[in-house]
Amino acid sequence: VFFFMVGLELKREFVHGALSRFSTAIVPVAAAIGGVALPALIYLAFNFGTPAAHGWAIPAATDIAFAVAVLGLIAPRIPPALRIFLLTLAVVDDLIAISIIAIFYTSEVRFAFLGLALIPLALYAFLARRFATWFAAHRLGAWIILLPLGGVVWALVHESGVHATIAGVLLAFTVPVGRRTDRQANGQEDQHSSSSPDLAHIFGYRFGPLSSGFAVPVFAFFAAGVAVGGENRFPFDPIAFGIIAGLVLGKTVGISLTTWLILRFTRAELGGEASWREVIGVAALGGIGFTVALLIADLR
Repeated sequence: VFFFMVGLELKREFVHGALSRFSTAIVPVAAAIGGVALPALIYLAFNFGTPAAHGWAIPAATDIAFAVAVLGLIAPRIPPALRIFLLTLAVVDDLIAISIIAIFYTSEVRFAFLGLALIPLALYAFLARRFATWFAAHRLGAWIILLPLGGVVWALVHESGVHATIAGVLLAFTVPVGRRTDRQANGQEDQHSSSSPDLAHIFGYRFGPLSSGFAVPVFAFFAAGVAVGGENRFPFDPIAFGIIAGLVLGKTVGISLTTWLILRFTRAELGGEASWREVIGVAALGGIGFTVALLIADLR
């Protein structure tokens, strides 16, 4: 649910917003790559030549839910460009991490389940596009028709062995983004507009409370209470050093340095007004590694 909401916001930015230009979109994508590579290298520097080296991807992933939540708490008036920068960076980061899991940490990818997942995904996309006006006008339509289809896609992707969060992003990217009326721009639904409905905006408005009021708190509850320890010398274990240095230093330096390099030597733009102090602060939030990092730790 949370990744579906993030996907909706990102698609709207890719279609009509700051990420609709390649020169702006490439910055967080490149920053995400730098934010994955440097933490992995730092971890390997501490654990190279040992069996623990196989966990090199543990500090590579950013937990988007907690990063965005912390950003909203400590900087509620942050420029929109930086929030979109963090969202895009975290989503690309997770997609890279999911790819790493599929290639390096998954003993078997069940392609039959992936193929089956394409069927309800295609049906979901067809219904959302063909009947966008109807879904915009009828509140229960999406809950009764689209939500169960989304659940089937999630379950099949999960059974395939691929990290199922990608299902939420894929589902969101099938939702059409139309031209918004003034009422929609103010967060109100305009059911009788003759223009194409901005279904992504309407779904974001309707399902936002489900994400922030239920999905994220429940996730936080079940993910809390992680035991921090080990069989030897924690926190002086090179595994602990590699993870801590990778997340705290690697993420901050990797994201900030890559952003500076691409802005300095290309025509790419960050979009909006943002100081380097704010960029570095957002880069530090990339060091919040939780769900995917724990998953990789279990898989290694």
